[in-house]
Amino acid sequence: MLYDFGLDFYDFNNQEKIAQKISDIKREFELVMIAERLDESLVLLRELLCWTWDDVIVFKQNARIKAPTLTAEQKILVEKWSFGDALLYNTSCRIFDEKVRNYGEARMVRDLAILRNRTQAMFDHCVNDLVSKDNIVNPKLKSWSPDVYNFQLQSDEPQCVSLAEQELQFTLQLKRKLWPNKKFTA
Repeated sequence: MLYDFGLDFYDFNNQEKIAQKISDIKREFELVMIAERLDESLVLLRELLCWTWDDVIVFKQNARIKAPTLTAEQKILVEKWSFGDALLYNTSCRIFDEKVRNYGEARMVRDLAILRNRTQAMFDHCVNDLVSKDNIVNPKLKSWSPDVYNFQLQSDEPQCVSLAEQELQFTLQLKRKLWPNKKFTA
């Protein structure tokens, strides 16, 4: 993760540079979303950006058909190898917990129910089934891996396609929209 935020690979074992980068991230980002707590993250994002519920509906992408598991020893090794990332993650989780507390427990419970209900209603409207990539015709909806679920749509409405679209296709569209004079290929 720190690499994605601009920390040079050669500094992955430099505790001072790791601490500085984490400090920079805390200063520059109002909200760091936590993947394992995506629904809560979306509720906080909606509040921060004054968005509607429809703006934060997402379908879970890249869900593995068979989830991989790590042994306790493997988890320790990963955390050791990724010391800086683990530190960033733990720091982000502490800050996130504080933001959730400040939002209010009852309010969060209420808003999570609203988000989940709206997401489920959209999912029921758009998706016929979760299938392997072999069963998908539209390349925009076909995953890169045979190990993850794909959305077989029952509606070709633009919002349904957008919600089911794979991340690489979505990113490509976003780049083309942001930089119309540049050429981007899939």
